[in-house]
Amino acid sequence: MDALGKKSAAYICYLIVNISWYISCLFPIIVPFGLLNIYLGNHNPEMVFGVTVPVDTSELLPDAIDKSYLAMKSAQVMIDFNYIISNSPASYIAWALFICIAIGLMLFGLYQLRALLKTAVHETVFNKANVCRIKTIAILIILIEPLSWIYSFIAASFDPIVEMKFELQILLIGLNFGYFLVGLLIYSLATVFERGYEIYQEQKLTV
Repeated sequence: MDALGKKSAAYICYLIVNISWYISCLFPIIVPFGLLNIYLGNHNPEMVFGVTVPVDTSELLPDAIDKSYLAMKSAQVMIDFNYIISNSPASYIAWALFICIAIGLMLFGLYQLRALLKTAVHETVFNKANVCRIKTIAILIILIEPLSWIYSFIAASFDPIVEMKFELQILLIGLNFGYFLVGLLIYSLATVFERGYEIYQEQKLTV
């Protein structure tokens, strides 16, 4: 299978990303409307529906048992929207705005990937716009972890039980480099791609 063109793996990836793009375009319409609807109280008050957040696992094991040989790695709870809006409406508004911004960044990154794959299908890969697109995707991936810290900060204002977990996350803030390393790798590839573009331009001039 050729690397480029309409019979390539790039074309299959482009079709998948293209479908995902059009489906994701519904999010900026549905999500803000849904969040506003919840804030106005237009949902079932008897149904627990809210924000899932991590909690401190050390507080979940009974004191009557020996905890020295036990380790609970993760636990999550759902804080109901009614509780959040009643006790801290500002926190709900901050959370809702953060979710909308995160969706916007996701759509922006997906759009960049879609445009990149589109040029790959038409065999015009080495151009300056694609270099910027790859760098943009890399930066957005690097931002995932800092955005998760902001999410944790907002979640810490929902309920005291969340604060304990958030304090633990502050201590471990520099230990999770996964997204940073992936983003850095893609950014490094972008610099290689940029050099390939420069060589391509030099060859065109010599011909």
